Amino acid sequence: MLKIRRARIEDLDSITEIYNDAILKTAAAFDTEAKTIEEQKLWFKNHGPKYPILVAELGNIVVGWASLSQWSDRCAYSDTAEISLYVAEEHREKGIGKKLLEAIVQEGEKRVYTRSSHESLRAMIRAFIFMNPLALNTSVL
Repeated sequence: MLKIRRARIEDLDSITEIYNDAILKTAAAFDTEAKTIEEQKLWFKNHGPKYPILVAELGNIVVGWASLSQWSDRCAYSDTAEISLYVAEEHREKGIGKKLLEAIVQEGEKRVYTRSSHESLRAMIRAFIFMNPLALNTSVL
């Protein structure tokens, strides 16, 4: 059974493996070089109550993750967050990305981040994928 929960530091190896796989095999990440565990430890440290990281677990194995990150350090954007979401290749197209997206959007709503309605966000993602199927690896959703 799929479980969505807060990420812990011991999840970092799995999170990094999933992210690095996306960097190397998809156009979903804007990074071009794999991340080291040391880089990811700093990334993890910069998240916390305001910018949570969630993981999706199947049988105690992390199969995906989502996070909220600071959009900009400019004060006008203090209530705006960026969503990142990645699912392990062998677990894509099973609805895990959808469940992670719903959970991370709920986390954002708790923090009153600037956003479109949940349905507007989904419609925007669907429209983007439909209009430009090569621009986004749709299997992460």
